[in-house]
Amino acid sequence: MDVNNPSTIPYFDHDEAAEFVLEHGGARAIYSSFAPGDTFWFADMDPRQINWRRGGPQQMVIRTRDDELVAVTDANVGYGGDGPRNARELTVALVIEGAVGDKIVQSRVSKVDLDYPNEALHSFRWPSVNLPIPEPRNGTYVVYFKGDSIDNFDEDLDDQEARRVSSRGFYETPPAGSTFWNWIHLSNAPDRPIWLQGNRRVDVFTSSDAAAENGMKVYSGLPRLLRGSTDGTYPVRISQGIVETWISYNPRSEGFLAEIESLNPQARYVLSTVGVGHDAMASIDARPRLVQFVLQKMLGKPRKTGFSFEVEID
Repeated sequence: MDVNNPSTIPYFDHDEAAEFVLEHGGARAIYSSFAPGDTFWFADMDPRQINWRRGGPQQMVIRTRDDELVAVTDANVGYGGDGPRNARELTVALVIEGAVGDKIVQSRVSKVDLDYPNEALHSFRWPSVNLPIPEPRNGTYVVYFKGDSIDNFDEDLDDQEARRVSSRGFYETPPAGSTFWNWIHLSNAPDRPIWLQGNRRVDVFTSSDAAAENGMKVYSGLPRLLRGSTDGTYPVRISQGIVETWISYNPRSEGFLAEIESLNPQARYVLSTVGVGHDAMASIDARPRLVQFVLQKMLGKPRKTGFSFEVEID
């Protein structure tokens, strides 16, 4: 794989996937989950490898012996009986040992290196990885965070409770910890994925109108009850590698007050978390913004509504 410009992996149904895998030396690892995002992270994929026109991440991805990846488009997992028939047929076609194949088919999450099957992950708790997947938008890739999700720290569940809420796969297991914090931690890590390498640029807009004018608005056009979870306006953008992180914190005010008041605690938390220092935050705070507002009204001077900061990452 060209790490700087990876190609989309092939997407096949289970019969075609079996042929592809056998042509490439057989299966080395199998990743499967009720939550397709798990397979993205298990397989160490790059967002550019996902075929979004074919449905995005899939419930099963296979790594071949010669290190090719293939997404399986029709292999459900995590049910007993005949529900995951295609997944069962695929494991048989790939000559995967019966007990291992059964666990893959019946588990809601599996991460299996076939050279070390005794070290495999099989679980009823899904998703297994508490991280977002960057989605394509206007030539880049974006992850979205909104107010309540930023500082949402759920307590871990005991196994009995997790089994109950995930009963028969109807419900996801609530995540332990903050997805936002996990994402920022990954973005800061020295061994972060190559597509998150490089320093960080943080853009902050002082109002919803300013953010929308700079393209930081997602609007599906659907009625309110049918809108996607990403619909909204995002006054903070973090650019790093090929990914932008869009953040919408809960405002305290609207209109004029939103234009001139100091940053609220959640906004400060977000900016400090991504490496924006106190002095930088002071430049967007109440006094200079109020002065700019007055100068605009009195002298017609343009008001600064956007701020950018460069953050070095060790």
